[in-house]
Amino acid sequence: MARFWLAVQDLKKQPLQDVAKRVEEIWQEFLAPGAPSAINLDSHSYERTSQNVKDGSRYTFEDAQSLALKDLTDDV
Repeated sequence: MARFWLAVQDLKKQPLQDVAKRVEEIWQEFLAPGAPSAINLDSHSYERTSQNVKDGSRYTFEDAQSLALKDLTDDV
C-alpha cells in the first residue's frame, strides 16, 4: 500500500503532458486485473477509480489513495 500511496503522490507532481501515461502505469501496476503489486479496494472504490482512469487526471486515484492511507495508519 505504501508504494501505491507514494506513486499517487508522485503523479500529482508530474507535468500535465506526462500524467496520462503515469496514470496508466499506476493502474497496470496496482489495480488492473493481474497487477503485479495489486492492492485491495472495495468494489465501490474500484469502480469509481476505474472510471476515473478514463479521464487520466492527477487526481484519478484520490479515492483509492485515501483508502490506502487509512489502511496504512490502521496498521500503525
